Amino acid sequence: MKSTLFDDRELWPVETTVGDVVYPPGGSLGPRIQQFLQLVIVHTGSMCVRIDGQQHYAAANTVAILYPGHEEHFAFAAESETWHSWMHAAV
Repeated sequence: MKSTLFDDRELWPVETTVGDVVYPPGGSLGPRIQQFLQLVIVHTGSMCVRIDGQQHYAAANTVAILYPGHEEHFAFAAESETWHSWMHAAV
C-alpha cells in the first residue's frame, strides 16, 4: 500500500546527522533558517521555539518536529540547563 504522505514521495533521507547539546540557563540559538527535517528531543529543561514569529513550547521528555524553510529562534530554560538531542535529515 502506498502512503499519501508527502505527495506520494518516499521519505528516505539522503543525509542524516545526530547530536546532543546542553545549553546553560537562559541560553539561546538563532535566528536561523531550518534546512532539514529535524526532530528535537528535550531530555531536561525546556525550550521555546519561535517559528516564523509564532511561539511553541517544549518541556522535558517531549519531541518537536521542525520542517525546512522556516525561520527559528530558540530560547532555553532560564532556571536550569537544557539538554536536548537532535536528528536532522535531508529528504
